[in-house]
Formats: sequence, C-alpha cells, structure tokens
Amino acid sequence: MTVIPRIMRTISRQLFLILFGLLFSVSIYSQNKIDSLKNVLNSEISDTSKISTLKALSTVFLKINKDTAVYYALKAYALAVKTKVIDIVASAACNLADVYYYKDELNYAINYYKIAAEYEKKIHGEISDEYAARLGDIGYCFFKLGIYDISVSYFEKSLEIVRKTKNLDEVYTNINNIGLVYHTWGEYDKAIIALSEVLEFDLKQNNYINISSSYNNIGKIYETWGIYKQATDYYTKALDYSKKTNNLSQIAVRYSNLGMVSFKLGNFDLASEYLIKAIELDLKEGNLVKVAVRQNELGRIIAAKGDYKLAVDYNMKALNTFRKAGIQSSQSIVYKDLGDIYRKMKQYSLSETNYLAAVNISKEIGSIDNELYAYKGLSELFKITGHFQKSLLYYMKYDSLSTIIFNKENNKQILAFDIKYETEKKEKEIELLKNEAIIKDVKLSRSKIVWISLLVISVLLISIAIILIKRNKLKTEINKILKEKNKQLNILNATKTKFFAIISHDLLNPLSAIHTLTNAIETSFNNIDKDQLLDFIKELNKSSEQTYLLLQNLLAWASLNNGRMKYIPEYVNLNIPANEVISVLQINADEKKISINTDIPDNIVAFIDKLMISTVLRNLVSNAIKFSSEKSLITVFAKVEDKMIIISVKDNGVGMSKKDVSKLFRIDVESNAVGNHPEKGTGLGLILCKELTEKCGGKIWAKSELNKGSEFIFTVPRKKQ
Repeated sequence: MTVIPRIMRTISRQLFLILFGLLFSVSIYSQNKIDSLKNVLNSEISDTSKISTLKALSTVFLKINKDTAVYYALKAYALAVKTKVIDIVASAACNLADVYYYKDELNYAINYYKIAAEYEKKIHGEISDEYAARLGDIGYCFFKLGIYDISVSYFEKSLEIVRKTKNLDEVYTNINNIGLVYHTWGEYDKAIIALSEVLEFDLKQNNYINISSSYNNIGKIYETWGIYKQATDYYTKALDYSKKTNNLSQIAVRYSNLGMVSFKLGNFDLASEYLIKAIELDLKEGNLVKVAVRQNELGRIIAAKGDYKLAVDYNMKALNTFRKAGIQSSQSIVYKDLGDIYRKMKQYSLSETNYLAAVNISKEIGSIDNELYAYKGLSELFKITGHFQKSLLYYMKYDSLSTIIFNKENNKQILAFDIKYETEKKEKEIELLKNEAIIKDVKLSRSKIVWISLLVISVLLISIAIILIKRNKLKTEINKILKEKNKQLNILNATKTKFFAIISHDLLNPLSAIHTLTNAIETSFNNIDKDQLLDFIKELNKSSEQTYLLLQNLLAWASLNNGRMKYIPEYVNLNIPANEVISVLQINADEKKISINTDIPDNIVAFIDKLMISTVLRNLVSNAIKFSSEKSLITVFAKVEDKMIIISVKDNGVGMSKKDVSKLFRIDVESNAVGNHPEKGTGLGLILCKELTEKCGGKIWAKSELNKGSEFIFTVPRKKQ
C-alpha cells in the first residue's frame, strides 16, 4: 500500500528517430548511449531539440549519477525559459521536478512542480487533467515528507478537477491515494471511508482485479489498526475475487496476508496452511524470490510454535534463494532471523555467526534498520551467555544507531516544519493579494458609478451600501483568517525552536557530562580510588538516565506530532500502569529516601491508550521525585467523578509561584524561566503530557505553592465516548 507518483515525460517528434536507437532499453544505460546523446547536443539542432536532448540525458543519468542528472535538467529548464514558449517551459520544469523528486530533494521538487502547474493552468485552463496531474505530483512530495494534511489537500484539489473533466481513472487514483495517505497518517476512519468509495467504484466497474485490491487495502488498514477479525474478513473477500480472475500471483499474496494476520491472532496452524498455499502458487508461477519471502515468513511462524529445527530449514531455503538472486537486504533479514532462532535453541555460536553476517551485509548495503536489529540480538545473546562486556558493547552500537535514526527522523521533521511554514506563509501572502485586489475592484466600481446619471442615484446609493457591508464583512473574515494563520505560524516557530533548544542544549549537557566523566576514568583509572570511581559511575548513570528519558519524550512527541503514534484505546485497570511506572522509578525514589504511596481503588477502570497514560504518569512521577526533598512523600491517587476519572500526583517539594504555574504546558515559554530549583528540565515532558492527555479525551492542570509542594491533576474517560 504505497503512493506512487505519476511521472510523465515527452520526447519531441523532431528527435524521435535520433533518440529511438539510444533509449530502446530503460534498464541498461551504456556510455555509448550517453556519448551519442552528447553528440546530438553538440550538433546543429534547434533549441527545442537541445532541450529534449538535455532532458533525455537527465533521465539517463538518474540511475548513474543524480547530481549530473540535476545538472542537465537545470540546463534544459534554463534554455526553455529563454524560449518563452510556455508549453516547453512547463515540460522542462516538470522534468526538473521529477529529477529532484528521485534525488529525494523534495523541497526543490515541490517548487518546480508548482511552476509547472502554473504553466499547465495557463496552457490548458484550471479545469484540465494536465493541471490536476501536477497538483497530484505536489501531493506525492508532501506525502513523502510526512506532511499529510497538505498532501491530502493537494490530492483533493486534483480530485475536484478530474471529477469535472470526468477522467474516471484519475478520479479512482486520487481517491485511492487519499485513502492510503490517511492510512499512513493513522487516520484509519477517514482512510476506510476513502477506500470504501474506491471499492464502490470498482464494484460498479465489475473489475475483479481492482475489487480484490480494494478489499485487500481495507484489510491492511484493519490489520494495522489491530482489528484482526475485520482484516481477516476483508482479506477473505479479496481472495475470493482473486480466485475469479485466476491470477495466481495475486491469490498467493492474499494467502500470505491471511497467513500473517492469522499469525497475529495466535492461530499458528492456520497461518502455516495459508503460507504453504501461497508458496505452492508462487512455485507454479516460477517466482522464486516470492517463494523465498514466504518461506522466511513461514519460518517465523514455525519458530513461534517451538519447532526450531523445521524453522531453520525454511529460513535456509529462503537464504539460498536470496543468495542466488543477489538480494542482500533480504539475506540480512534472514541471517538476523536465524540468529534469533539459534539463540532460542541455545546454539550460541551459530547464533553469533548469523547475527554478525546480518551486520556485515547491512553495513555493506547501508541498511541501518537491519544492522540495528542484529546488534540488539547480539546484545541479548551475550547477556544470556554472561559476557556482559560484549553485551554492553553491542548495546552501545545499537543505541548509537538508534540515535542516528532518530536524528535522521528529527532532521526530516525540521525540514517538514520549514516547508510547511513556507507553504502556509506563501498561501497567506496570496490570500492577502487576492483580498487587496477585491477591495481595489470595489473602489474602481464606486468611481465608475459616480458618473452614472441622476436617474439611477437611488440604485447607486443602495449599491454603495451593499458594497460597504460586504467590504466590512470581508475585512472581518480576513482578520479572523490572519489571526488563525499567525497563531499556527507561532506554534510552528515555537515547535521548531523547542526542537533546536533540546538538541543543542538539553541533549548536549548530559552527553557532555558523560564524555567528561568517561574521559576522566580512562585517563586516571589507576589513580582513582573505589569510592571516587563509584561516585563517577553514579553520575554517569544519572546523566544517561536523563538523556534516555529526554530521548523517550522527544521520540514520543515527534511521533505524536507527525501522526505516527497510533491512539489505540481499551479498558484498563488504572492500578496496572500506575504500579508499572512506580516500579520502574522506585530506584530513583530510594536514592532520595522518598516514599511513593498509591491510593487507586481496585475497581477503577478507564477507557484509555495504556501506553500514552503510562507515559504521562512516568513524566509526572519522575518530576515529583526530581523536585522533592529527601525523606518526603509522593502520593498517586484516583477517584471517579461523573463520566471522568481524576488522577493526581502530589509531592511535598519546592513548589512554584502562581506565575510559574501559568507558564506550564506551554511550548512558547522557555522552560528555564520556570521555578528556582537547581535541577532545570526541558519542559518537553509536561507539553507531551498535555498532548497525550487530550488525545485520550481528558485534560491536565497543576496546583502549587512555593515551599508547599505541587499537585498535577489530569482526567481520563471512564467509557468510550
């Protein structure tokens, strides 16, 4: 279930015969073809032919050197602009945008798709398939950036146009893409609505292949949602329609999906049956790579049943196929799975060998995810065998790669915020210009009306009155829109500032402490007595705990803001998350000889996302420990009030002034400006608590007085609302 861009290119009729022999195969690009195109470029040809040749060169270099591809695409666009022929400029801009898209420089791709869109609108009009296609391309870029709301808005604009042009294929494509964006976004209700419309369209067309795909896509949403029964129903319908077309490859995919969802339901025997059927069909089709994928999946299922020897057999069959096909990424996955199985079989030497093989291949192909999982497996392996130094070494490698992945996601989020900010800023400027034009038109109309004869003075007065009323109304609406836009821009700026502050300051401090202490231990190890070494280790542990908690909150906040954190509510006895959190933090409390009492009745059950509320409790209790004095008391209690449950975390710590309490839970306030306690926080934890509580349908607030402690209170619903 992926959104695939429509990339359209054209070659001029003038160059058709010249380029036909050069581009007959898009999969093999030889130096001879490049030389031939360069010879064409250096010959006496028109500017139009040069532009087409430059575009063809940029296409050839996309699979060889993307920087060179950009160079030729830019030359083509610059020459096209000089011709001032708008259809040539539109084509060159689109070609340049395509190159930037595949180079993964999406901000540039968006700019040039927008230029191409404006030219397409001038050439073909606002209600045209060409203009709609460019809007769709912009939607793809925003989707890839993870800015799902803007992505959907562009797909919806494209859909509105192709509905009017009655291009049913593009109507189908746009609705399908909207559904898949909502799926990725985690807006499952909206995704199902969109894909159900696609299904209805398919049923009217009586297209069995598309009907099967639509049922399958809806099933995927329910599977991601964790509603496996519904997923099974839709996968079964997809299978039935695939059988009507006798498309063996598609039938195999449906069996595979049913197998994996049965695996998640814990029905291992049925899951194995489905996977075996899928393998049999793929063998008939001669698709050995797909057979290997299914064999590896079947190996995982059989391993879950405890038949490790048979699981290894299937994994080895898959591995041999991937070796023959030269698919290194899949080899890495199988090696990691074999490492897991051999570890469970207590064949530790074989487990280590397979994990290391996974690491080596992952490094070779640059697959950080596979390398990460292999390091985690090695850390677990050496922990089991008692080699704690090696276990720590591999865990540090795992942690280092996790940080790299986090930083990549963080940079992507910051880029996304920047692009979203610039986009909304430009839209606001355009809206202002439009409104100024409207007001100018009104003034011109009034000037003309003044010269109308006395016979229509009464009509003139009425017209002026109407215009004034409309203008005032328009100004009010403009001010309202601008106020809302400014509010959104302030939030975006504050969010970006908070990200930079945390990365540049709050992460730097504990990491600097860790660096300083480890350096001191390394350089003066033989001269440090045991008591001082123990103090160093305690400080290291404290700094690492601060960093770990901050990263947890930062990851949760980023996931929540980009829609990747899924809200999955269920009925939960509140004692469970509360006791789990207190159990984890008890060590920190014991260091300060702080007692933590819970007063939550056994029968209090809330309708919440357990992970989200556990995160809220963890932050609040952790803060209470941090800001409480030694030998004090922290109380966690809950009570039922109407349709909500009130939960409180109360301490007897340093407390805050009313002024400082009013600054809590706000992203636009610098956290170091709150309170006078020497231990300053990032402020991110409370912001995260507010967003998670509201996501669960509740709210959060605080009560505090200086030197009299603080109480943080939040509510959650008792039942599904």
